[in-house]
Amino acid sequence: MIFLIILALTFVKAEPVLVLQKDSFQPGETLIGEIKVESGEFSSKILDSNIKFYEGRRETYIDFDLFSYNNTYYISAYLSKRGNLTLKISNILYKNIEGTLRSLDIEKQLSIEEKLIKINNLTYTKILSVRPGVLFTSKTPELILENKGNMPFNISYNLENKESSKKLELFPGRPEKILLFNVTSLFSNLGIDAYDKFTIPIIYTSNIKQNESNNQTNLRANHLIFQVKSKENQRIQDTLELFNFANNNISNLKITKSSQLITLGDYKNNIPGSGSLAINISFYSTNQGFFKDNLTINFEENKLKGIIIIPVEMYIFSENTSIENISIEITNSTPSCSRLRGGICEIGQYCTGNIEFSLEGPCCVEGICDKKQEPGSSLTWLIGLVILAALGGGGYYLYKKSKIVKPKSAEKIISEKTDTYEKRVSGNLTRS
Repeated sequence: MIFLIILALTFVKAEPVLVLQKDSFQPGETLIGEIKVESGEFSSKILDSNIKFYEGRRETYIDFDLFSYNNTYYISAYLSKRGNLTLKISNILYKNIEGTLRSLDIEKQLSIEEKLIKINNLTYTKILSVRPGVLFTSKTPELILENKGNMPFNISYNLENKESSKKLELFPGRPEKILLFNVTSLFSNLGIDAYDKFTIPIIYTSNIKQNESNNQTNLRANHLIFQVKSKENQRIQDTLELFNFANNNISNLKITKSSQLITLGDYKNNIPGSGSLAINISFYSTNQGFFKDNLTINFEENKLKGIIIIPVEMYIFSENTSIENISIEITNSTPSCSRLRGGICEIGQYCTGNIEFSLEGPCCVEGICDKKQEPGSSLTWLIGLVILAALGGGGYYLYKKSKIVKPKSAEKIISEKTDTYEKRVSGNLTRS
């Protein structure tokens, strides 16, 4: 049972990973892979400059392409010579499932050698080059397939979820162009079955981008993202402005958010043509830390539904922090909290030292994360003490009451007086 749990957890990646379609390559083949994070999201774009290839310690040039779609980066590289390479992807900024900002470097060792085929004392190779290895186009998708080896071989290819497949024989030194007229989805995969299996991601933007822009671009917001820098128990005010650039009315306008730290003012659910709408918005937290949410704006224009999503990032520092000179802009030089030799305080704690901005958010430096006393806790303690005293007093009262003697009867009084008289007569009782 424990093994199954561990096995299941390995499939939920908490940090970005590089997944290649093959473990080993031949010179001339195309490397195809994905950079993805399954339980979080990238917080900054991975650039070409983040990706480098090395022969030992020396950087070497390798032609490659990099595209992103739906929180995944697709990379293809064209490996031209044999040997051992190291693929390095540096400074990947991402947020895990808890919303914590982190940085990661990835290294992958690549072995590039021919797979020799010997027939009757002759040596042959089958090497498939696919260019591009990742298709990102608004035109009819096309690929160049080339046999970089010295032995002919057959391939078959088809789009996923398409029953029919096409076959082709590749001869050395004779590149073949294939056109994919039946691609209609924004994202699809082309499967190629040769001496190995290859999968070519296709991101086809024709018509789809136009349709999306028709539904959304007529309504614009004055913020692409809200980045809030504040202190605990300090309310920050801002304004969200929406502009209708169309002649038609925007109707059924609705703005939603999930965090209680964000408060929206009243607003109308429609915007006239060429009009605008201003909405008051405030951010407030009683605890320091990093919080995120989305403002999701749904609307209708000319019976077409549209949506705008505005990310919200809140950096809440402790009350005793001077935040005027703190920059919350993430750059390549932004240090991690561990590099600052600090720690991230949990919700309900405050930093007794200084707060500095890090990749993970507000970092407690030269201090500790102490438990924050909840408002009203002293009053609660006083009320408890009063209740305890009242219970004690009531108990004492009942105890004393139980000791009160009932009125004596006449017989009892006569008997006591008789005993007293007899003691006096016998001399056992002295007068006071």
